[in-house]
Amino acid sequence: MTYDKNGANQRPRQSDIWAPAPVLVGLLFVGLLIFGLLAGLGGLAFAQALTGSTNSKALPPNRKVQGVDPGLARRLAEIEEKLPGLEKRLMEIGEQQSPVRASGQVLFTVEGWQGSYPGAASPRDSYAEFSHLLDLSLSGAITDRLGIVLSFRNRRLWGQEPGVGNVSSNLLLTDEAYGRWIFDQGQGMVALGRQRFKLGPLGLLAATPAGALEGITVAKQAPNRLELTGLLYRLDAYYPLATSSSVVFTSDNYAAARLAYPAASGAYGLNLLFSGLAGEQGGSLDYRGALWGKTTVAELALYSVNPGDYDYRPGLVAAGVASMDLYRDAKNLLNINLGAVNRRFRPPYSNLRSAGGEIPFANGDAGAELNYSRALAKALVWDVEVSRIAHGLDWTTPPELRQASNQADTQATGQANAGLVAPQFTTELRTRLTFTLTPDSDLALELKHVRTGESAYENASLNWTYRF
Repeated sequence: MTYDKNGANQRPRQSDIWAPAPVLVGLLFVGLLIFGLLAGLGGLAFAQALTGSTNSKALPPNRKVQGVDPGLARRLAEIEEKLPGLEKRLMEIGEQQSPVRASGQVLFTVEGWQGSYPGAASPRDSYAEFSHLLDLSLSGAITDRLGIVLSFRNRRLWGQEPGVGNVSSNLLLTDEAYGRWIFDQGQGMVALGRQRFKLGPLGLLAATPAGALEGITVAKQAPNRLELTGLLYRLDAYYPLATSSSVVFTSDNYAAARLAYPAASGAYGLNLLFSGLAGEQGGSLDYRGALWGKTTVAELALYSVNPGDYDYRPGLVAAGVASMDLYRDAKNLLNINLGAVNRRFRPPYSNLRSAGGEIPFANGDAGAELNYSRALAKALVWDVEVSRIAHGLDWTTPPELRQASNQADTQATGQANAGLVAPQFTTELRTRLTFTLTPDSDLALELKHVRTGESAYENASLNWTYRF
């Protein structure tokens, strides 16, 4: 894995070793052009003086003047026409080499629900909201190898009081703030500060989708193409103890590592969680490549619940997710996502949906999600998704313990916890139309129907995204 000054993975080129070189070469090239132009014009004026001509325009192709080549005159005229374009290109190169770059996106959403959605006041209640989400990133190159990254986020639910954290806020909150040093000719990187991470292409075991953490990341590519990554972070620890009524308020360490090897058949990875919140541990294997000619991404993980968890029991619990492109051509894509996650597999820093991540499964889920996408026109894409997911699965707890837990919940609440014995199923149907307005913005309309057990709700949203 190689890195450029802005963090992108790439093989280093010679021009990356000394970034100002393209600007210097461009300036030298234009200087030579201007010098040649002036010399040529001087020669042309001298020739015109000899011939008594006062015409300053380019000479006709069929006209011959003593001492002047008509082809040279035409070439000089072409150079004059190209000079404005060359000046514009120089300005673009200068902007690309600017020490500070800004990027981001803003998302405006109009969203509404109807039915028995979570938090509904009545079975057929309806609700609508307006919101925006702003992401802003600044990256600066102090030297060719040293840079800084700052990213900010603001999410606001219109017409509502600011909430806790970044759910709805009037403030532009700092998400990431870290320094980055690139060494060994782009083969290694050290990042220090508040930053996000994801181990592997999926991040089932270790990722920070909900927010950044403070610490250090070290990445290095060995001569044998083995990629090594190490993480050491500090956590704000808050959790109740299972053995007493006490609650822990402290700081904790987060230590993890990744080994990845890109082979001809695909990229293989080993992820290790040495110490997480309250001493949680785990490991996973991931793969990204082509199986039977189909693009595939998968990760299988084992996890040891931290001793402070309310549902702690010794031993490991498992989780596995996979995604495969069943069919793909220029206009169509058919993809399937499969997942099975133990109910007690709940690392707080994971890419699972239950931890705020992109994986469409939560702890205790098992099921499948089928996605189809088609380009209806050059700027119009239609997506449809169908999923069937079971909730509350726990394969490692003996049946007698599940029964005892269910009886205890019944005595305490008067209601049986059916999730431990008979998992509920959720069926979801979603369709989306995305229209590309410009290369930097698009408009999307999404409709969704969700049914869990006997309850169901509908959701509709209109999203406008602008990237800069």
